[in-house]
Amino acid sequence: GENLGDRLSISADGSRLALRRYIAGAPDTVEVYDISVSPPVQLGSALSCGAEGSTTALSSDGNRVAVSCEYFGANSGRVDIFDYDGSDWTRIGNLTASVDLSLFGWCSGFDATGNRLAISAPNYNFAGVNRIGLVRIFDYDGTTWN
Repeated sequence: GENLGDRLSISADGSRLALRRYIAGAPDTVEVYDISVSPPVQLGSALSCGAEGSTTALSSDGNRVAVSCEYFGANSGRVDIFDYDGSDWTRIGNLTASVDLSLFGWCSGFDATGNRLAISAPNYNFAGVNRIGLVRIFDYDGTTWN
């Protein structure tokens, strides 16, 4: 089966909506729509980080989106960040976890500027404690997410 919208994010002004599309046996995709017009219009191509489990976070202005695939790799997780240029999306970052089974990207969110991104890894293990969890904060300097 196919599901659209079981995970979503909306821009601060309510004009853009990012929706996950789940198709059994295929990598999930995220589609971003301009919902300020009727009917809504898809902005650019569908986005994917190549695995199931995509979640999404939109920046306040809706021009930046984080696409998370927490089941990427050995469930270590991956988050790709894209900017919209008025016609399509360009990848500006790719963040991965180094720990298997951590589910990095389970949840994510931008600050108001879109230059700070928080990403959770709820299954992260540390110092012999299973599933203690982890939240990482990344800042974008215009070139790199640190």
